[in-house]
Amino acid sequence: MAVRIDSDQACYVRGVPGELRQIFSNLLSNAIDASPPGAEIRIRVKESSEKVQIAIADHGRGIPEEFRSQVFEPFFTSKKDVGTGLGLWISRQITENHAGSIRFRSSTVVGRSGTVFRVRLPKNAAAQDTAA
Repeated sequence: MAVRIDSDQACYVRGVPGELRQIFSNLLSNAIDASPPGAEIRIRVKESSEKVQIAIADHGRGIPEEFRSQVFEPFFTSKKDVGTGLGLWISRQITENHAGSIRFRSSTVVGRSGTVFRVRLPKNAAAQDTAA
């Protein structure tokens, strides 16, 4: 398993560190579970004027169309014997409590399959100014 991180610069977000860790731990764990052996997981960080977007992409089989409306529901899981089905629900709750958003896109097309989750969180301009 390889993880590639793409970011042009250090980005700072406002939030509770433990809660933010929970979001990204859930998303990264899901990406690892979905990926075939030897696959690459890509993490991309981009900054806009008011938000920081963190995208986590895998090359797994993708989320079938019939499950996509349920992925953020509590206790929904597509994994048979792993997990509680609460990770994405908790991640969305935390993200929204931080005035952010979480979205995804997924493809099940053979050769182009995979899922990308994007989390957008408010920038922490004060931390950025302090670091400069």
